[in-house]
Amino acid sequence: MKKFKSTFPINQGLKFFDKYLESELSAEVFDAMQALIADFSTETEGFILTGGTVAGLTGAATITDSIVVLNGKILRLAADTALSYPFYIQEATTVSINGAFGDGTNQPIIDNEAAETAVSPPGAGQYITIAAAGDYVAGLNAKITAKADASLEAWADVTFANSWEAGENSMYNGLRYRKDNFGNLWLNGVIESPIVGDYSGTIITTLPAGYRPVNGIRFLVGSFVGKVGYIEVSATSGVVSLGVNEHLGTFAANDELFINEQIPMD
Repeated sequence: MKKFKSTFPINQGLKFFDKYLESELSAEVFDAMQALIADFSTETEGFILTGGTVAGLTGAATITDSIVVLNGKILRLAADTALSYPFYIQEATTVSINGAFGDGTNQPIIDNEAAETAVSPPGAGQYITIAAAGDYVAGLNAKITAKADASLEAWADVTFANSWEAGENSMYNGLRYRKDNFGNLWLNGVIESPIVGDYSGTIITTLPAGYRPVNGIRFLVGSFVGKVGYIEVSATSGVVSLGVNEHLGTFAANDELFINEQIPMD
């Protein structure tokens, strides 16, 4: 195991190391949370991770100690009182606080990890609007739970063209498609042609509107008899065709292609 070796005096070195770990963990937590709420967050919105209980009538409203995310930072919000609706949570301007040092003295240090309440939104950057009493973390949790519990849409079978059909082995699905919860298109299944011939460039199917990627894409496929080639999904039109490839163009009867591909829609 590697040992942490500091060129600072030991107390300062350990404080620096702790700060580094805190920063790295904060980044990981923020990235994970941002991915979870990306589809219901806007450019100006931050969100509350913990705390976030607001009570009382306007002019006497209170908010509990909270941890919030604003401008890509995880920040502390101290409990506040005598607030009027609506009020706003924003990143605090740089402040100095007293910190304990290894030599036993308290010295002013810069605290840039704080949030504060304000009577108006900031001119730039993210903020959180508090318009009424309530549990604002519960609202976020409900949204995250709804996203986590979301079920995938059912697979839909394609309509084949040019003599293409589902593979004859019943243990495999025929070619089917669906979108996942991140908007990606999936193609999955086994296809074959029952007739010997050169199928290079032929259309296998055309995907319906809503399942057509903006940009064309090619991906590799392998056949039951060991040939390798590619399938092309055309941009916008949704045409799925076998690529022009000398290694995969001519099929023996009932030679099968195995397809399992995730395709970005944008």
